Amino acid sequence: MTEETVTFERARGLIQLGRFRDAIPFFERLVADDPLDGDSWYYLGLSLYESGLMTRAVHCATQAAGVDPEDSEAHWLRGRALAESGRLDEAIVAVRRAVELDPTSILALSDLAWFAGRAGRRAEAHVAGEEAVRIAPESGTAWFAKSWAAQALGEWSDAEAALRRAVELEPENSMWRNNVGYVLVQQGRFVEAIEWLRHALALDPENTRAKGNLGAALRWVGELEEGARLQRELREDELRRLAAALRGR
Repeated sequence: MTEETVTFERARGLIQLGRFRDAIPFFERLVADDPLDGDSWYYLGLSLYESGLMTRAVHCATQAAGVDPEDSEAHWLRGRALAESGRLDEAIVAVRRAVELDPTSILALSDLAWFAGRAGRRAEAHVAGEEAVRIAPESGTAWFAKSWAAQALGEWSDAEAALRRAVELEPENSMWRNNVGYVLVQQGRFVEAIEWLRHALALDPENTRAKGNLGAALRWVGELEEGARLQRELREDELRRLAAALRGR
């Protein structure tokens, strides 16, 4: 086994443990030694993405896709990082390419529905969501995609039904529960939403979307003190992420 292989497997092991930031230096060394190592570019991009370093993640995913233009996962990761960087139109192009290369990729279909829905591209969001559920009816991610398509069309009850199915399939998924809460807020069902959002935060206290949605829902029902506290915590979380991102540049 070569030294490069040992380094690669060690870094992959860190990713599997969720230690993304610790994996970054190993993959940086690998791509410096071999700029045509597409796998290392991909995993470096993934580690940077999970560490909140989006500008660098976009660069690395772009490098991975450049080394292997047929790599669906590289295009998907590039789309994810672009979307988190606020470059939604470019993100849609990237995940659309990922779906073209691998029409069975539930992650890419889900993100295409998500991003297209956010951009108001309702027809594209609908097609991606329906296709995700057709391919993988037992996947929570697929039903999440369908819910985004319904939200893009303003069909809140359909979005709720899709998300409840995602929760049935993956009851410990904090994101799905947060999104049920968000959809309930959109329907004015604040008391129900608060219950779902509290459960989402109990499953993942670092779920900033759930924290923000819960704060908003609490204010709607007059719980101003707790709502304000959650908003302060959310701002503090954002400042910590920003400081970490600046340290990682």
